[in-house]
Amino acid sequence: MRVVYTIIKVVILLIVILFAALNIQSVEVRYFIGRDPIPMPLFVVIVLSFLLGMGVFWLLSIKRNLKKFIETNKLKSEINKLNDELKSIKSAPIGKVDKK
Repeated sequence: MRVVYTIIKVVILLIVILFAALNIQSVEVRYFIGRDPIPMPLFVVIVLSFLLGMGVFWLLSIKRNLKKFIETNKLKSEINKLNDELKSIKSAPIGKVDKK
């Protein structure tokens, strides 16, 4: 499954790079209100915007991944407890049952 995700990521990255390479004209970017605009190639703006979007997505996904990690550890701990209980039950001596 990771191979599929990697292929999808590479294809998306190639599309963004191709799109950026086709847009080489210069644009003026205003980072702060009241400041002079900074001229830079459009492909730089596109690539930086894409990377910024990926960074924001990564930061937002950390919370979900952390929750999954914590839940996985809790479940593994519970499995270990249940396995220990099962071992103790299996190793308990079984006495004879009197039939009356």
